[in-house]
Formats: sequence, structure tokens, C-alpha cells
Amino acid sequence: MRNTLRYEAGITKQVPEKLNDMIKDYMRSVKIKFFVPYPLYKVVGEWNFYKNKKDPSFIFGENFYYSDEYMDRSMYHYIPWNNLKGVNVSEKSYKTGILENWVEGALEFDGEKVYCILPDDEIKKDYSFVYIGGFKYGEVERGKKVVYPGNKRQTVDMDKNSFLVEVVLKVERGEGGIVEKMGNGSGYSVYLKGGRVNLKIGYGKDYYLVYTKKRIDDNKWHHLIVEVDMLDKVGRIYVDGRKEEVIKEGEMKDKSISNTGDFIVGKSREVGYFKGLIDFLRISRGSLKDAETTIEEVYKWEFDGPFLRDFLERRVF
Repeated sequence: MRNTLRYEAGITKQVPEKLNDMIKDYMRSVKIKFFVPYPLYKVVGEWNFYKNKKDPSFIFGENFYYSDEYMDRSMYHYIPWNNLKGVNVSEKSYKTGILENWVEGALEFDGEKVYCILPDDEIKKDYSFVYIGGFKYGEVERGKKVVYPGNKRQTVDMDKNSFLVEVVLKVERGEGGIVEKMGNGSGYSVYLKGGRVNLKIGYGKDYYLVYTKKRIDDNKWHHLIVEVDMLDKVGRIYVDGRKEEVIKEGEMKDKSISNTGDFIVGKSREVGYFKGLIDFLRISRGSLKDAETTIEEVYKWEFDGPFLRDFLERRVF
């Protein structure tokens, strides 16, 4: 079985034996708030930043992308998870965020030394397993050891594909890296500069940059999606369900941005450490159009969805 949070996470809450006599009042009486993200296309990274009391530096990767790595659905526990390593992270680094109240599930970045890392060699390493399924009958012998080459995996290391970064965050300082996968000038970086959201795509010596006119360094919670659309050759930035006006530098190229740099959360080469909180982070190897959705639909679901209502569709949170 895949590792779970077990007893190390969550908050103990006293629940009365009789919950207002009617099941329809359960959520209203107990007031448990949880988060259900809207499904996106090819999700290769997802983190809720739940505190793990056993090892606060261990941040579970929770994405499930049913790629060709899966010879059998039951073999999910063999596939490497994108667990982040929190650097200089302790139990005190976790706070209650905006999305859920049953666990301390927002990570505080101090703007000085706290960040998270997923090493490039971990992302791309080969792995092996003994095939015990039945879906590949005739192709792979049951009980045979299979080696899957890491360089075939579809991960947070992008190529020429569209992709997006989704994050729920609170910004306390206008300078700092949010997410970066960059090496030798190639890759992508999402960061704050002057309180404005920046998206930079590196092609070695060349780059493509878009940044917002609007600032978000107001110490309030914001939903952010940064999208790279390779079909239209454009970068888009959405804040709180709305497409932002952006300023552009350079041109987007039909060129691979794959690199050997580590995947970093909370720090960038451009502007240093992020100061604030991150409640949720997700990486998709596709655009909103690839997911057959819109920013309005995603935002409506995540911040006004049915999981925030009771059985009579009354808003609870």
C-alpha cells in the first residue's frame, strides 16, 4: 500500500453522538472543510502540504496520471511519487490554510531559508518492479521483473508541450520564487517581482517572459494559474478566476525546455526566496483547453463547489 498520513496528520475534534438528529445537518454541525480540486489534463505534480508529524520535511506527492507506466491500475504503488523534501521545514512551518480546516495544510515560507526540492535525478531515475497484473497478458510475463526507463516518464520536466502551474497562496513580500524547473538557462520559472506574477520560459540564451500589471503582495489568499499554451504560442496568467492583463517580452519558441535542474518550490535564481504561505500546488502537462475546461469553471468548482455545501445545497463555508 502507498504510504498515507495515518495518525500523524489531522486535528482531533470532539463530535457529539447525535448530529442534530438529521444527516443533512452533519456538515453544518461538525464544520469540516475539505478541498476537491477540479480535474486537469495530465497532472504530473500535486501537493497539499499536509503536516506529517512523523517527518515534517516529507511532503507527499499526490498526483495520479494514468500514463503508459501503468501496466495495471493496481500497480500505482510501484510508480515513483513526486514527494518534496522540505529544506529547513519544521512542525511550526505548517499553518491552517484557506482550503481545509481539518489539518494544518499550508506551508509557511520564511523568505530566508525555507524551500522545497524534488531533485532532477529523482524525477528521471529508472525503477523496477515485478509485474503481477493481468492486463498485459501475452506481452509481459506475470512474475517477471520489469525495468521502466526514467527518461521516458512524463514529469514536471517539460519538453515542447503546453503546461500550467496552479497554486493557492498568500504573499507577504513582493519578491520571491514560487516554482522553478530551470537548468543552464532552459526551463520555466514562476516568481514574484515588484508584487507582480512573472512567468519566464528559458531557451538557453533566449527567453520568453510575461508578467502581470496587477500586484498580489497584499497578504491575502489568491488562486493563481500560470498557463503556457504551445498551440497559440502564448503565456497566460489568471488570478482569482480572471485572466490578467500582462506585459510580454520575447517570443515563445517551438523548442524543448527540458533540463537537468531540480524542481524547486519557494525559491528561484531570479529573485530568491518566497515569503508567504502555499496551501496547494499542482502541475499539469497541458492547457485548460486540453482539459476541456475554462478558468471560470475551475475557479467556480474549487471555491464554490458542491463540497462546500450541505445536502440541501446551502453554502456551509
